[in-house]
Amino acid sequence: MIRIICIGRIKKEWKPLQEEFLKRISVFRKIEVIEAKEREVKKIEKYFKGFVVFLDESGKEMRSEEFAYFINSQQKISFLIGGKKGIPERFCRKANLKLSLSKMTFSHQLARIVLLEQIYRGFCIINNLPYSR
Repeated sequence: MIRIICIGRIKKEWKPLQEEFLKRISVFRKIEVIEAKEREVKKIEKYFKGFVVFLDESGKEMRSEEFAYFINSQQKISFLIGGKKGIPERFCRKANLKLSLSKMTFSHQLARIVLLEQIYRGFCIINNLPYSR
């Protein structure tokens, strides 16, 4: 099970891309996206299940192959993507890993799509499917 917890809602123009990646990933593993408004952030902690990964520009960087083997090794994994204000400090010690998608900062909308793409790419790598080539 993969859970992506997002502080902030995705804009309608990003939604079709998100849905396409969710459909592709669901062939390999159950996946869900949970959205919380900035003012509802206190509620999201209950969704942290399994190995908890926070996206953070100062986190560990991984190559796609390394990320593929990492996600494949976790039965339950939860990713947290911060909103405009980032990730609340009180959650930071709950992370098993802080992961950076890039040294650049992305909007939470784009970070979500990049993460979904990398999860899909990872399953293609693990299963030796042509997408990753």
